[in-house]
This record gives sequence, C-alpha cells and structure tokens, in this order.
Amino acid sequence: MPDVELRGADDVDALVRRIRTHADAKAIRKELYAGLNRATKGVREDMKANIGPSLPSRGGLAALVMAKVSLTSGAVAGRNAGVRIRARHRSYDLKRLNEGRLRHPVFGNRSVWVEQTAGVNPGFLDEAFDKNKPEVIRGVQRVLAEIARKVEG
Repeated sequence: MPDVELRGADDVDALVRRIRTHADAKAIRKELYAGLNRATKGVREDMKANIGPSLPSRGGLAALVMAKVSLTSGAVAGRNAGVRIRARHRSYDLKRLNEGRLRHPVFGNRSVWVEQTAGVNPGFLDEAFDKNKPEVIRGVQRVLAEIARKVEG
C-alpha cells in the first residue's frame, strides 16, 4: 500500500482531479463525501448546538433557526481547493447573524425594520468551528489520504 501524504490545497486539488479521471470515479466521490461527512459530523453538531444559546429565544427565533439550519460539508477543487462546511437557512441570513446582527420588523410591521445586536452573540458559528478545528483537520487528512491510496491503486 503506497504511503500518501496530502499537505495543502494543491494536493487536494490534484486528488480531486485524479478522482475525476479514475475508472470508478462515482463510487470514489461517494466515498469521499461520506468520509468528509463523518470527519466533520462533530463540528457540525457543535455549530448547530451553539445556535440556541447565541440567539434571542423570545419569539422563538433560536428554535426556528436550529430546526431549519442546514450544515453541509464538501470538497472544493480549483484555486481555493479544500474542504468547506456550509451553514444555510432559507429564511435567515446566517452570515449576518454570525456577525452579531439581526434584522427584523418592529412588532411585525414590515414597513419599519431595525437591526438588533443585543442578544445575538457574534461569531457563534466560528467559535464552534475554531474549537474543533484541529480534530476536523486530522479527520479530513485521514479521509483524503485514504481516498488518495484508493485512487493510486
């Protein structure tokens, strides 16, 4: 079994390109994404758990965001090759919430909007990610090395 070590974005990009040209590319891609999901499961759970205490619970905002947030991981090729964890919600701007800002109508009056910073902890998603970053890096490196060994032969 060859010893494969991936060190940076160039190595990840090269691996993704080799997967594309592999005879069993579909199965290897499926295995790659399954492995990335396993490696990032803990950080995604922590990010989701951080939402509740970081957003205002009055009016049910924290519960609404927690119930419908989607946290996914995937491999990205090209100039910015790497692994990305993406947080999405259909109704709320999670990027703005993570910056500590909540935009909402005043008492339901949709003609008057305000931006609230009180009760919103800035960086709540980043905090959870940074706490788990070393573990995620090790897990992703293991998955990428395993896939590289399979692609190499």
